[in-house]
Amino acid sequence: GNLVVQLPTKSSEKVQIEVTDILGKSIANFNGMAQNGVVKLPLTQRNMGIILVNVVTESERFTRKILNDQ
Repeated sequence: GNLVVQLPTKSSEKVQIEVTDILGKSIANFNGMAQNGVVKLPLTQRNMGIILVNVVTESERFTRKILNDQ
């Protein structure tokens, strides 16, 4: 399924996202433009459990911890 990341701003801006597992192993990367503040990342079934979504935009940087149980 897709992991949908909603940015606090609804704008289209450059964004860099790295998704890692709880041990820091990289699962997915995105480097490009958000569309109306939304980025969709494809995740495979084996990326289950707690994942960390590290987001860097032109205006901010934040990390979200998500339970991926899709």
